[in-house]
Amino acid sequence: MKLMLYIFVIAYSLCAVSCQKCEYRINNNYLEGNCSLVNGVGITKLKDVVVKNEVPDEFNKDVDAHFGAFSDKEFSYFIKNPFYKIHFNKKLAGYSWTSFYNDAVYDTLPFLFEKNTWYLVDNLYEGGVPSVRLFVYVNKDGSFITLREDAKTNF
Repeated sequence: MKLMLYIFVIAYSLCAVSCQKCEYRINNNYLEGNCSLVNGVGITKLKDVVVKNEVPDEFNKDVDAHFGAFSDKEFSYFIKNPFYKIHFNKKLAGYSWTSFYNDAVYDTLPFLFEKNTWYLVDNLYEGGVPSVRLFVYVNKDGSFITLREDAKTNF
């Protein structure tokens, strides 16, 4: 009986850390979460968006940017330190934004959020796997609406 209780306590403790539901907030200045953004983040402006049930169902990618470590002219999503907030308009030594479409490297997010526009924020990890993406809509008044989509994983 003690062994079963011991196993339950360990399993519960592990799940309390790895099964935690991550919450994210985004605005014009930063992306913030209660889970570490240790694997970087990708932000893509969407175009030709078809919305179904209030979420983009079909879309094309327009402009993208990916935040991660940058050294020796190589980009990596892996981040050396656990971040909980990534600022879009502040340079951070050793880190950069890059676009996979044109291979350009930037010190800050290379575009501004436009009103009446959808964005996709992805590469967000929860429970150790890239399982969360956010659809973000910037209203005509500049406020952000964030819709979370959990990926179906085998983990």
